[in-house]
Amino acid sequence: DLTLGLDLELHLLADSIFPDTMKGGVVALDPTTGEVLLLYSYPTFDPNLFVGGISSPDWAALRDDPMQPLLNRALSALYPPGSTWKPVLASLALRDGLAGIDDFMPSSCQGSLRYGNRSFHCWKHSGHGALDMSGAIKESCNVYFYQLGLRIGLRRLTEEGTRIGFNQPCGIDLPAETPGRFPEGPEFFERVFGYRPTEGVPPILASGQGPNDQTPLKMAQFYLAIARDGSAPPPRLLKTDEPPEGGWTLDLSQEALRVMRQGLRAVVQPGGTAHLSSLEHWDLLGKTGTVQNPPNPDHAWFVGIAGPWNGDPEIVVAVIVEFGESGSGMAAPLVAKTADFYLRR
Repeated sequence: DLTLGLDLELHLLADSIFPDTMKGGVVALDPTTGEVLLLYSYPTFDPNLFVGGISSPDWAALRDDPMQPLLNRALSALYPPGSTWKPVLASLALRDGLAGIDDFMPSSCQGSLRYGNRSFHCWKHSGHGALDMSGAIKESCNVYFYQLGLRIGLRRLTEEGTRIGFNQPCGIDLPAETPGRFPEGPEFFERVFGYRPTEGVPPILASGQGPNDQTPLKMAQFYLAIARDGSAPPPRLLKTDEPPEGGWTLDLSQEALRVMRQGLRAVVQPGGTAHLSSLEHWDLLGKTGTVQNPPNPDHAWFVGIAGPWNGDPEIVVAVIVEFGESGSGMAAPLVAKTADFYLRR
């Protein structure tokens, strides 16, 4: 017999609330153990069709379906993380003392930042003005994080991103996980794009796009570390008393973790990008992401951490909705409903 940590009722809920005209995935992890509570991909298929050998017509229908139901979008599909990546930069800056939660960048947000011979824009074209790190997380200011990426530097970001595993599998106990795509160092740009960038982080990489693609499972694992003590064990389905092997740590102090959560909590409070998804009875914090996907509509992300007020987090939920257009309008409500159902029960 196999005893799994998967929560059947949580899967039934995800299946009932995920928009049935769209594609995407939902992942939920238990912060205490790292166990996978929910691993949902839509559209899905009936695995009983394969018992005893699938018929040729059924196989052809699944194989040729333009919605690609055989692709597990929770652990095998890759997406730019967009603004859900900003806490990665924040955690590196806090750890290395490069910026604090109350620190401002040299240039206030006027809607764009000039870098080289290009201007890189913020999603808010009129600009956010002067923001500290907490405010920049709350309002998802691109210009702040462009400058924070430049302060961190390309070599440090690629080294730490590789150490955390953004170009490797999470190590889940399933065979189909796709490793993320992320530069292992500055030489990546020379090998792939034919140029070697300066030490500054290209703004497109700092904003969670460019050569940076991750699975929902990987983003859930990163936020798992913020929900725990900074460490992230490999996600696992098998329920066992043996401690997990492997994983990584953010190397953040308890105070740094506290201020990270403070910034993410502001996202779901008045003025934050996901304030409409706050929960009546529970503490919800997280980060929205709306990822450019031309010529198609934007992808919608939200990764959240939830639990009782003044208590330890009890669930981490990551949602990606392909072509969902708005992380705050499409993905965040799905995370809120999933967390609320789990905590109420």
